[in-house]
Amino acid sequence: MKRIEFYILLLALFVVGCTNVSRQQASPKKFLRLDKSLATYSASDNDSVISLEKAELHAVKKWFELQGVDTLSNEIINAYSDSKAMTMFLPDVDAMFLCIDSLESVLAQVDENMSQSFSGYRPLLNVAVVSPYNQSIFISDTLMFVGLNHYLGENYKGYSYFEEYQRQVKTPQHLPYDVAEVLIRQQSPFNIVDNATVLNRMLYEGAVVYGIMQLVPQASLSEALGYTASQLEWVEENESHLWKAMIARELLYSSSQVDAVRLFNPSPATTLLHQECPGRVARYIGYKILLSYIQSHSDVKLSWLLSPAFYAENRSLIDSKYKASE
Repeated sequence: MKRIEFYILLLALFVVGCTNVSRQQASPKKFLRLDKSLATYSASDNDSVISLEKAELHAVKKWFELQGVDTLSNEIINAYSDSKAMTMFLPDVDAMFLCIDSLESVLAQVDENMSQSFSGYRPLLNVAVVSPYNQSIFISDTLMFVGLNHYLGENYKGYSYFEEYQRQVKTPQHLPYDVAEVLIRQQSPFNIVDNATVLNRMLYEGAVVYGIMQLVPQASLSEALGYTASQLEWVEENESHLWKAMIARELLYSSSQVDAVRLFNPSPATTLLHQECPGRVARYIGYKILLSYIQSHSDVKLSWLLSPAFYAENRSLIDSKYKASE
């Protein structure tokens, strides 16, 4: 129910909340709407003439570099503007993101919280695009490209070929969570090169989820995990059984990539532990270990939790005094 209520509230803010930004919030972080600029782009066939403003031109160059284009031309831009992805998605992107003041305010708060948590963080310019790829967010240079066509709602007709677990995170309200996760992973990537154990990954992934909860204002744990409310309820009720299954199958200190994929990668279910268990459940258990650790280490910083000094040490689990909820 909370997921539905939050979705309705956020959608209403996108559509009608264009000028009602609270003074308590950080200044809105404006999107460069490259999706709109490229949709209406029209220029001569002369490759030397590219009619874009300076900021737009820099963003366009970086966007096309990500697509493997080294030399930009009007012909390439026009071909992208007329592409199937642009013509298919842009009308629905315009309708869903008619006004994005509230989204910009949420992302400004994410930036504010990032700056407080990571001393070396420098905010990026958000650039709205239509992404022809399955990946929705890309970082290049000082730019974050956000494919708004990936957030049109789980029942959007264009997502019919995705599985349910993939569709349920393709919503407007999930966008800030994806942005927060990308920023965290860019700032503090998993940094164990060889023989990382499931426990190492679980501590890191738990710290990522904890970080998302700290960065996104009024965050929902189910949304941070990419779960529905009923999926979160299931893992909460079965936490003890899942933890015991991990121990019984000697998974904690496994360095098998196969085990890591089955426990941490997006999937319909974590069948390694239980047929009904939602995918990526090891992230939830890692998050609960983090919460237990923080109870006795209240002054610990997020940046440290996301460092090998924490997640590469088996001692961290002992120090957390974690006990799975019955």
